[in-house]
Amino acid sequence: MLITQKELDSVLAANPQLSGNGFATFKAGHTPSSVDLAQVDLAIRWLDHHGQRATVNPRYSSYGLKHYAEKAAPALSPNATPYISNGAFIAAALHLNYRVSRIGDSPNARINISFKKPAQEELLKKAAATRSAQCHT
Repeated sequence: MLITQKELDSVLAANPQLSGNGFATFKAGHTPSSVDLAQVDLAIRWLDHHGQRATVNPRYSSYGLKHYAEKAAPALSPNATPYISNGAFIAAALHLNYRVSRIGDSPNARINISFKKPAQEELLKKAAATRSAQCHT
């Protein structure tokens, strides 16, 4: 694991509106979903393949970026379940000191990611090779 439960708890304590669904205004009777440590770890592994830029990137939301990370999951951690919640992705970005900016009152955020399509393409190639090797064993 690239993050401990204690570190995740610290991120969540500093961001009380963050749940598994992302940022939210919690309504009475609604129990927020938890942020899964393994999902945060997977998101950190993906974010490590991309750099940070000086400003928040307006082209991508946390929800869109989590899907890129899920597609690359087999290359990042072959035995991991290829699912990352929006909140887990945001928590990973916060843990890595990305600049996180909530999009209005939505659960999504933008971050200062320098999204590198060649890096993503390489991860997807590795993910496909990993899936192929798992199917043939």
